[in-house]
Amino acid sequence: MMTRREFIKVAGAGVLAVSCAGMLSGCDVVDSIKEELEDQGAAKATISNVTFMMETSAVQNSTGNGFIGYSTLFHIRNKSSDTVKIPKEKITAVIYDLAGKGYEMKYTGKDIEVEKDSDKVEIKDFALKTTAEVPSDSSLKSGKYKKAIITIAYNGKKAVFTDDDENGTITPKVENA
Repeated sequence: MMTRREFIKVAGAGVLAVSCAGMLSGCDVVDSIKEELEDQGAAKATISNVTFMMETSAVQNSTGNGFIGYSTLFHIRNKSSDTVKIPKEKITAVIYDLAGKGYEMKYTGKDIEVEKDSDKVEIKDFALKTTAEVPSDSSLKSGKYKKAIITIAYNGKKAVFTDDDENGTITPKVENA
């Protein structure tokens, strides 16, 4: 749900972008405003002209066994001059139940590849699964978690997203690998 203030801010930025488009055609300013509007609400971490974006997540126990799945809406914008290639082994996570016990997770999707100079690309199968069974008394069994920390290693750095379910926030940061 968007507040009135957020709507006015977004609408104002849109009007500004449209009114300046003719004057600034081909300009990076217009592209930057357009990208900012597209990315509204996404947590972003940028490494070497590659922006990783994460928003909304879900935890599920749909496999019927002791393993827990985690999925999120994930995008990459590649403004570099090279194709981005991320082997699935470079994507990991730890999810914490409400008691604070952490469970390692592995990425279950395919290796990621995003062509050079690409606009926002959705990674459709971005999902992780615990590497070990989760006990039946864990809050994860009912989809409740304290936080999940998702890490994507790329180009000697790591994009780290902390999904804090208690506060409803996703906080990004970039660290050295």
